[in-house]
Amino acid sequence: MIALAPETIRTGRLDLLLLRVGYAEEIAAALSDRELHAFVGGTPSTVQEPVQLGRPAP
Repeated sequence: MIALAPETIRTGRLDLLLLRVGYAEEIAAALSDRELHAFVGGTPSTVQEPVQLGRPAP
């Protein structure tokens, strides 16, 4: 089996970063856009939901 190491993917216009708990507030702001949910369905999250989802289980 080949072990893969996560890494940032960079292009001239875009950097794809690993998802981190520290990004939760910024992600929540982007995902709370009502127009986004009109397009994809569902309801906006609160800022606390992504942080809680990112924490490891006790």
